Amino acid sequence: MKSEIGRGPSLRSHDWRKRCIALCMGIIVSLLILEGGLRIAQHLFPISLLVDSDRLSVNRYPGQVWGNVKLNNFGFKDADFSIKKNHRVRVVALGDSFAWGIVPREYNYLTLLERSLQSDGLDVDVLNMGIPGIGPEEYLYMLRHEALFFHPDIVLVSFFIGNDFIDFHPPLQWFERFYIYQFAKYCHGFFRSVERSLAAFRAYRDYVPTFKKEKFFEIEKIRSVLFRKDNDVLRKRMRNVLLKIKEMDSICRKNGVALAFVLIPDQMQVDPELQQQLSERFPREIPVGKMQWEVPNRVLGQYLSGLGIPYMDLLDAFKAGGAALYKPRDTHWNIAGNALAAEKIKATVINLLPKESK
Repeated sequence: MKSEIGRGPSLRSHDWRKRCIALCMGIIVSLLILEGGLRIAQHLFPISLLVDSDRLSVNRYPGQVWGNVKLNNFGFKDADFSIKKNHRVRVVALGDSFAWGIVPREYNYLTLLERSLQSDGLDVDVLNMGIPGIGPEEYLYMLRHEALFFHPDIVLVSFFIGNDFIDFHPPLQWFERFYIYQFAKYCHGFFRSVERSLAAFRAYRDYVPTFKKEKFFEIEKIRSVLFRKDNDVLRKRMRNVLLKIKEMDSICRKNGVALAFVLIPDQMQVDPELQQQLSERFPREIPVGKMQWEVPNRVLGQYLSGLGIPYMDLLDAFKAGGAALYKPRDTHWNIAGNALAAEKIKATVINLLPKESK
């Protein structure tokens, strides 16, 4: 009797350990099933909640409201997308805040481009997948994880010279590669976004400066390092950018997709008055006579030509309009700038259309 009683606590402890192991195994198996299910769902039906939002700058959710704009069914600032093509030719546009647009959507250059092409009788739609704050690394990421699911005939990348050479993010941590992590982060961000007040958003006004003068000048000073003759920042950054572009080109060729670029100039590249103001405010960082405003465009253009990638460099077109094409103290195009960009880009897109669609 004593020996049986003595074994009682040991047996109970053993049963408890077995239950803990079974519980842990059950949790692990459930997580693996959920991970597999999310990966299958992303493969069959791409959704923004399974894309790493930290890499893409903005937490965006289907149907989310930004100011007075409701994001579409895939979390982009455009009309609703369908995976099935409703037009003969589909253009998927990647870009940063220029593509996202600070102007109302009806004045965005990609909206105007689509409207202009269709008014000419061309059966083309343009899906605007622009996201603020991203760069070449994220364009590649978007191409792989979302853009190709929409069966594009053309991928149009809007490359902003002002900061796309500068914006690079560190590699993903090992745990960030799990879709469960992305799903949990999505849920957390979604409920936080519901709690936020939208009172801070204001209606767009084309003529009202966005930043105070000092803030605007600081932004341009940071970007100006790319244009100085006596530093190698551009050379170092260019190497990373070219690797991403080459990889994008390879992916598009394997999938039978045409790739094209739009080179968007920074305001200080096209506005002599702003150049003078910046040189006076920051004589050491932006010295007169030691700036090469056109070199980044020229080097990037030569590389794209070498790969056989068509591109439209908007530098010369925007030099003619200068500051009048940019929102005051903002760095982005105003309504007139968007209209000019759409007009210039149109010819590049038409040249890429299949003969039977023209």
